Amino acid sequence: ACQDAECGDYAQAGAYFVTICTYERDLFFVDVVNGKMKLTSEGQIAHDHILSIDSYWKNVDLDFFIVMPNHVHLVVLIYSVPSPDTPVGTTFL
Repeated sequence: ACQDAECGDYAQAGAYFVTICTYERDLFFVDVVNGKMKLTSEGQIAHDHILSIDSYWKNVDLDFFIVMPNHVHLVVLIYSVPSPDTPVGTTFL
């Protein structure tokens, strides 16, 4: 995982592909029932919070996402950057 300034400036407007993995890649977002994937209660929470991203940040939209058994993928669109005096960071998961 990239964790330094050489990786890019994710505070800039643009489209970002994001992957979030569970701790130790535990399979707890999805169960397989009769050969089909079904969200667990934790997977449903992740799903619902991802759908509400635009209610936390007015300059951010969700383009695409998928909840997998041990991770989620999403494409986030950032349209503008808040002014430097705007507080950064919101906990929502």
